[in-house]
Amino acid sequence: MNKHGKILSLVLLLILVSVTATAYTNFDVDVEGVDTEIYPERNGTAQFHINVTNNFGERKSFNIGYNTGTATDSSWFYLNRNFITLEPGQSEVSTLNVQMKDDETVVAGNRGPELYVYPADDPSNKFSSFATFRVRRDEKVMITNFESPKSSYKPTEGLKTGITIRNVVQEDYSSNYFEVRFTVNGETFTEGVPSIDSGDTETVSKSIDISGFEAGDYELAVELVEFETREVVEIKTSNFRVEEYRNVTRNETVVERPFWSRHNLSVKNVGNSVIEKEEITTSVEWYEQPFLSYEREPDTVREEEGERVLVWEVEDLERMGTANIIYSRNYWSALVVLLIVVVVFFIIYKQLHSVSVVKFVNSKGSNISVNVRVRNNTGRNIDKTMVEDFVPGIATLINKFDSKSPDRVQKTDEGTRLVWEIGRMEPGEERILVYNLKPRIRVEGSINLPEASIRYKVKDKKFRENSHSVSTDFN
Repeated sequence: MNKHGKILSLVLLLILVSVTATAYTNFDVDVEGVDTEIYPERNGTAQFHINVTNNFGERKSFNIGYNTGTATDSSWFYLNRNFITLEPGQSEVSTLNVQMKDDETVVAGNRGPELYVYPADDPSNKFSSFATFRVRRDEKVMITNFESPKSSYKPTEGLKTGITIRNVVQEDYSSNYFEVRFTVNGETFTEGVPSIDSGDTETVSKSIDISGFEAGDYELAVELVEFETREVVEIKTSNFRVEEYRNVTRNETVVERPFWSRHNLSVKNVGNSVIEKEEITTSVEWYEQPFLSYEREPDTVREEEGERVLVWEVEDLERMGTANIIYSRNYWSALVVLLIVVVVFFIIYKQLHSVSVVKFVNSKGSNISVNVRVRNNTGRNIDKTMVEDFVPGIATLINKFDSKSPDRVQKTDEGTRLVWEIGRMEPGEERILVYNLKPRIRVEGSINLPEASIRYKVKDKKFRENSHSVSTDFN
């Protein structure tokens, strides 16, 4: 309001609040104000009495009315009578009532309708005057609009809210003179209010991330606060619900070594409520299951599309909680078993598909009978077969043989070398060569006799096989 407007309002208040009286020719009008201060927040009222006196020497009718003037809104006023008839010298009072409801658009200050009275037969003979009343406000600003939340939200949605604030006094307020606090789920967010001129409005909005909220009911409180005094000017509240949102993330980490691996299966509840029951699963081939070991045995095993699915059940998984299952895949035991099988198979195969030479001894009184058994297991003829054995020097060869005699007997410093030249051996053919020994000295315990060997050819390829050494007693 400019300087001249403020002076005019002050003059009107001083002159017209109590009694305004003006004398016109042949009639008088007195205007008296009653309770001329109005608080819109309290549905306040004001009243003006209009006393008209007929000074004509005859009966006269008068029109009574008003213009809204600086009051701006005609709906505030009610005039109980707008037409009266008076005898000469008679006076009568009409009443103009002002009732102002809680209208947020009304700014504090002086208001005044223009009253007028004139004889019905002479409109030019007109009385007029302003009936001034003062609008007062309990607060400097007020919330005129509250953008309340929806009744329910999904956690993936953002909550948007805000308030519109009106300055309802004649003073302008600078930026951040007020602030707005948005409080929900125990957390408060503060936003400053921009500058607000008298009668103007400003809107303060806020978007709140509710993705971390648990499912349930919440209250949003929005407070308009005077910054310096920390006084709460007005508060608005609204309730809303966050819907249940189920979301589980799954992960598998694997540590691998040769023929061994360790698997960590995990599930994490990233939804907004407790999961009463969830499954951790993994698929394996049917042949893998014997090689698996578990920290916790699967609850069930089911078949799906030709695979075996191991299932562990998890109950009451808290929000942001994690459950883990660990199992190992170990092929070492299978590898060891396979290796044993291969070795045994190889030994058997070799025995069944090679030339074998076996040496064993029998006691004959004080003599020892040595047996060397050779057999062709190759399935084909072998040629130039020659068997060799050696008698150590602590024993004497008895020159009497129970089977084929050696073709060569060669004495050396270490003992006696025996050679049998057999020649060709057909598949499956077996020979047993026997010779006898006699100990030269007594030996406590047993001694080992050397290995016997066989040499042969198959299609110009030379081969040699050895028997095991054998032990015997020399006492």
